[in-house]
Amino acid sequence: MFKKILALFLLVTSLTAQEAVIKASLGRYAKGQPNLEDFRAGGPIETSVMQMEVKSDFRMRYVAAQWLLAAQTLRFQNPSLGAGNPRALFDRAWWLGWGAYQDAMSSAPRELSGAERATMTQGFDQTTGARRADTKLTRQEEALELLSIRDLDRDFIIKMRNLNLSIALGMEDWNKVAQALTVMEGDLNLPGVDLQAVFYAAAHTGHLPTFAKVAKGMPESAMKSFHTKALASPTEVDYSALLRLAEQPLPSVGQMPSFNSYAVQNYRIRLINAEGSNATRVDAAKRTLSEWQSRDASAFVDRPFQRIGALAHWLKPGQANLSLTGIWGENALMMVGYSDQGGGETRTETWTLRPSPTQGLWSGTVIQETMSKSGERLVLKLEAEIELK
Repeated sequence: MFKKILALFLLVTSLTAQEAVIKASLGRYAKGQPNLEDFRAGGPIETSVMQMEVKSDFRMRYVAAQWLLAAQTLRFQNPSLGAGNPRALFDRAWWLGWGAYQDAMSSAPRELSGAERATMTQGFDQTTGARRADTKLTRQEEALELLSIRDLDRDFIIKMRNLNLSIALGMEDWNKVAQALTVMEGDLNLPGVDLQAVFYAAAHTGHLPTFAKVAKGMPESAMKSFHTKALASPTEVDYSALLRLAEQPLPSVGQMPSFNSYAVQNYRIRLINAEGSNATRVDAAKRTLSEWQSRDASAFVDRPFQRIGALAHWLKPGQANLSLTGIWGENALMMVGYSDQGGGETRTETWTLRPSPTQGLWSGTVIQETMSKSGERLVLKLEAEIELK
C-alpha cells in the first residue's frame, strides 16, 4: 500500500512540476521575452502538453492550449524552430481549449440568471415558448450565465472564449469558428471581447447580424480600405459590401469548407425588366440586353471565384471592376458589390442564384442599379448564369 501511495505522490509531483514549466514558459512569452528553445518542435514541453489528459484541471488545459497557440505563432516567425505537425498541434489546442471551456461552464455553481428566471416565469409564454411583448429585460439580465457565476472570474471566461476563437481561426476550420463564435455573440459589449476576431469569424460563417454590429463600430476608413483593396486584387475580400446583406434573409449555411477556388468558365446575362428615370437609357438596355450576353472566357483568367467558409467573393471584370462579396449557402448564393463607374455614377449589383442540375452551374437573378450624380436611376433585373469549375 505504501508503495502505491508513494508512486501516486511521485506522479502528482511530476505533473505539478510539468505544469509549472508550461506556465513559466507561457509567462515569458506573454511578457514578450520567450525562450525560443521552449517552443522547438518536438521539445519536452510540447510533448508534455500533447499528452495532457482531460482529467487535468480546466485552468491548466486552458494554459496548455495557449502554449500551443504561442508555439505555432513563434514557429511561423522563426522557421529554425521546426514546423512540427501544425495540424496535430491545432487539433490538440482545440481539444484542450474547448474542453476546458465546456468543463468550466458546466462545473461552476451558479444561480439562475435574470434571463433564465424570465424564461421560467413571466418572460415567455409557457405554452408556445414565445417571448411575450410585455417582457422587458435589461441588457445585463439578458447576458449569458457568466454574469452569475460565483467561482469563475468573468474576464477569465471571456479570455477562454477569445482563445478558442483564435484557435479555430488558426485552423481555418469555419465549422469550429462558428461553434466558438456562437457562445460569444450575446456578450459582444463586454470588455475584453476580441472584436477583431469576431469580425472575421462572423463574416466567414454567415453570422451577418453579428458582423454588422462589430463593423458599425469600426472606423469608416477601415471599411473603405477593404473596398479599395478588393477592387485592385482578386484575392482581397470587400467586407464592406457584406453590410448590404446583413438585414436580408440569408440562405442556411450548413458545413463550410476551409477554402475553395473555382475558375469561371462562363458568365452570361439577359434582361428581364428595365426601369428608370431616363427613358433613353431604359430603351438602350432593352435593345442590347434582350438576348443572352456572354463574355469571352479570357476575361475571367486570373479572376478566381473563391469560397472561404461561407463567404464567397469574385472580382467581376468590366469597364470598372466590381468586387462581389456574399454568402454561399447550402442551396443559394447571395452576393452584393458596388463600384464607382466614373463621372459621379455608381453601380450596385445584388445576386441571388441557386445551383442548377448541371454540375457547377448557378442560375438566378441579378439586380443592377445605377445612380448618376444628378440622381438619375436605372434598375435592371437580369437573368444570370455563371459556370464554375
